[in-house]
Amino acid sequence: MIQSNSVFQSPTAPFWHLNKTLNPAREIPIISVNRRLSMKMQKAGFFLLFLCFTTLASAKAEVVVSGIEGSASIIRNGQTIAVEKGMKIQRNDTVKTESNGRLDIVLNNAAGLRVQPSSEIRLKQIKPKKIDIELVVGNIFANVKKLLKGSSFEVETGTAVMGVRGTKLSASHKNGKTTFAASEGQLKVKDKATGNTYDVSAGNAIDIGEGTTSEVRGTTTEESNDLNQTNELATESSSSGSENSTGNGKPVEGETTQGEFALWLVKQIGALDKLPPAALGQDAINFLFNLGIAPKDGKWDANAPITKEFLISLLDLSDEEANQLLSSPDGFSELLDKVVFVAETAFANSEAGASEAMIPPQNPTP
Repeated sequence: MIQSNSVFQSPTAPFWHLNKTLNPAREIPIISVNRRLSMKMQKAGFFLLFLCFTTLASAKAEVVVSGIEGSASIIRNGQTIAVEKGMKIQRNDTVKTESNGRLDIVLNNAAGLRVQPSSEIRLKQIKPKKIDIELVVGNIFANVKKLLKGSSFEVETGTAVMGVRGTKLSASHKNGKTTFAASEGQLKVKDKATGNTYDVSAGNAIDIGEGTTSEVRGTTTEESNDLNQTNELATESSSSGSENSTGNGKPVEGETTQGEFALWLVKQIGALDKLPPAALGQDAINFLFNLGIAPKDGKWDANAPITKEFLISLLDLSDEEANQLLSSPDGFSELLDKVVFVAETAFANSEAGASEAMIPPQNPTP
């Protein structure tokens, strides 16, 4: 006897099987909604798999030089290559900066890295979801966005390994001693000699290696100040491809900051050697201010974008000439050239004055 709620299932039915149920009122079979739901789920599953595969296929591991100051080089397959802004760094490349050099790098549009002067790093692993950096010697700063699940960012030295999921940090390795410090997020640090691991939270640091106690401590004032550099690090490459900092291209109106412009201007007049080795925009601003290059109100703002109005404030122009340049499509470029000329003249006069001051006075002819 067949019950009104009996379910028939074919022994060869697929996983989204067809169910038939007898309607107690009419005793005729109707197709269960299970089949329609199962078919929708199956299609959704295939669609999700398709998205996953296409995402993985389109994901790119890319490391790009986003800024350079002074001298730096890449050693690739035993050959030394001069670094240029926009250059791509490959796996196993060694990046070296000289005493006057500093390099900014964007990794996988997920992290910004600054290689300080007299430093050397090696890109051990560059994958869409895995970045491994070996700090051979020197100092680096990093700004790492919150990584997706399954992604990793590691820095290894001769004495320790550090991993993060998203943070701002500094790392140094000199004379067998490694120091990691964090200003945001948390670091997971492993002592390679003992195998011990340590959690280093924001505002703290740890020293590992020769002559250290391998204990988490608070950051020093100097470390905290240095960590402010991580705020300058971009985690994504510029989509416009414009050179808006200290590269070879001219600054961009409304994008380049006054600090970046100051560094660019000092470079144009050949005075980079007058700045500290790891000079920031404010260092360049101070140098230009001492040359007499300053807005009419005397105030620079390192983080504010440059505009035509700002460049005009650096020059001694008539109202008529200023208005013409403001309305001209090429006004920004013309203003840049004028500012460079004024800065070159001021720097030349400063150098000439310094040279004259060094010449000893001559005895008058009797």
